[in-house]
Amino acid sequence: MQDLRERLADIVGQTAGGSRITAADDFAYEDPVDGSRAEGQGLRLMLGDEARIVYRLSGTGTQGATLRVYIERLETRRAHLQADAQALVSMGCHPAPVVTAVTVQDTSGLKAFEAVGEPRDRHRRGRPLGVHLGDARGEDGADAGLLAHGEVGVEVARKYDFSSLRFIGSVGEPLNPQVVLWGRDVLGVPIHDNWWQTETGGIMIANFRASEVRPGSMGRPIPGIEASIARRDAEGEVVASRAYRVLSELDALVADVAALREEVTGTVRAGMIGTTARWLVPLLLGDISERHPKLHLIVSEGTTTTLEPLLSAGRLDLALLTSPVPGRDLSFEPLFEETVVLVVPADDDVLAGRTSLSLGELPAHVMLAPAPGTSFRSELEAALKPASVRLRPRAEVDGVRLIASLTFEGHGPALLPASAVPPQLRPRFRLLRVDGLPPRTVGLCLRTRGMPSAPARAVLSSMRRTVATPDGLPEGIHALEPESVTGAEGSLRSLGVPNG
Repeated sequence: MQDLRERLADIVGQTAGGSRITAADDFAYEDPVDGSRAEGQGLRLMLGDEARIVYRLSGTGTQGATLRVYIERLETRRAHLQADAQALVSMGCHPAPVVTAVTVQDTSGLKAFEAVGEPRDRHRRGRPLGVHLGDARGEDGADAGLLAHGEVGVEVARKYDFSSLRFIGSVGEPLNPQVVLWGRDVLGVPIHDNWWQTETGGIMIANFRASEVRPGSMGRPIPGIEASIARRDAEGEVVASRAYRVLSELDALVADVAALREEVTGTVRAGMIGTTARWLVPLLLGDISERHPKLHLIVSEGTTTTLEPLLSAGRLDLALLTSPVPGRDLSFEPLFEETVVLVVPADDDVLAGRTSLSLGELPAHVMLAPAPGTSFRSELEAALKPASVRLRPRAEVDGVRLIASLTFEGHGPALLPASAVPPQLRPRFRLLRVDGLPPRTVGLCLRTRGMPSAPARAVLSSMRRTVATPDGLPEGIHALEPESVTGAEGSLRSLGVPNG
């Protein structure tokens, strides 16, 4: 696509399939309804015999997109209109005889009617027998374009005679029932919708021309296709989990072979708790880009509760979580400790002049608390239980980052890791030490089955190296000395330091 785009100006005047290219452009959609304009919608080659070739990418981006090629020509010979579709393809004619006279791509504007109907006040050469409503601008595809017609298109439609219109087909997002009914009432012909599956590159389910069109229905499977509703049960979860692990191992295999050429390349999917990701990811990216410029890092932010299942299922290569980690097939390497403090506004009168408080004083303060069952809540309850202390929650929230945001907006004090308070907010809040409250332990978590890939080992090494540099650590973070990795079963597992 890019190569052809760069040569558009040079190919005008050349011959393609016996037809002279009279114009070539990178066309755009102009919507006369709202005046918007969408650039870069595809490459269009106009041919001298009232034909054209259109190249478009279908998808959310260039990677993994489907290349759509439309080869179209005005056909007025009735014998060809009734001929077999495959025979027409072999003759170089339009592949769909019911969509031969006109193909409309701009379904987002009222100009579509100019190509669909026959004006009542003059005769046009050729009788339009059908219209293909292609992908319109925006995510809603043909549906969005037809909805635009539904709002203001009736008045325009009355200017045209649609008695010769035989068929309307829609490709793109499913049409809602209102659009289907509008097409039947205004155009006099039902709109035949279908379901196109990008992975197969073809239509799987469709409303056949001879079938009754039911608004809101995609129709029936085309011959040779069997459609069914699948539900993942416990056995399916096991299969899916294994499949993700197999894919992860294949990626690791490719990356390890590339690393043998002294080139660490590949993708690493890392999960991190939010408070740690905020300060660690910028340092990590700087170190990795300098040492391994071809390594691609994908970071997923979450809580220990949400990230641990993703790591176990093979959707993450590694994770930075808080202890304890519940997964039985996971290993945990303590990386650093983080002080847990009570965060209150700087102008708080109750605790004015205080720098610390005891565990026994906590019940006197109504605060925002972690939700029950979360890792952070379990840590706090384990520390408070020996002192017979219970929290007085104003609200219970799943997510340390969200608790911190609510505290910063004045909804109440909270027990938070020290790194949850960014440096720019430190002047507005005071961080009070809670005597007797142990620090929170954060560490590297890996699956015990399988060996980390070379890119994953490089990221692990970068994490250890970054945390071991005290100058770049936020206040309240204390690095731990490397030690054996404690498995979930209580056994000790040695983790070799990766090359990096």
